[in-house]
Amino acid sequence: MAHFSRPKMAQFEKTVDMHEAKKRVERQGAQKKSIVNMSKVTGKATAAVLVKGGGDPTEYPSAAQWVKGLGLNLKERSSGKHKGKLKITKRGSGQARRWLYYVVLRLIQKDAVVKAWYGRKVTRDGGVKMKALIAIMRKVAAGLWHVAQGKEFDTKKLFDAHRLGEIC
Repeated sequence: MAHFSRPKMAQFEKTVDMHEAKKRVERQGAQKKSIVNMSKVTGKATAAVLVKGGGDPTEYPSAAQWVKGLGLNLKERSSGKHKGKLKITKRGSGQARRWLYYVVLRLIQKDAVVKAWYGRKVTRDGGVKMKALIAIMRKVAAGLWHVAQGKEFDTKKLFDAHRLGEIC
């Protein structure tokens, strides 16, 4: 083996650890049917993070409960006479929400139905993009719950494609 300086050796060890971790995720993910099903939509690593962060979707009786487990349910933030806006509770794993956010960004780029719905939602909300992203995250999370149950992922079922009309 060649002689490495300490910083290079540390970097090499981190790379080896990362490859080992990826292999472990793939082995463990192949054992859980929900991860295998969801990985067709999100990728193996993202599916594993979502299951670890929000729990196995097959163990939840409804999609709404899994969405709540991810911390994406809406709650009014108000105090006294002040009537607040709806915000997500953020009770679940922040890491799972971050990875789901990346899935949504990819869907907006690649899926015409999601892109059209996102554009209309941003326009309807006066240009506020994060509200639209959170709405799509909630819809995709519910869709992934159904995928974990063994159903097919179809964005036309998540978003009313008929109302979007000619756009998609």
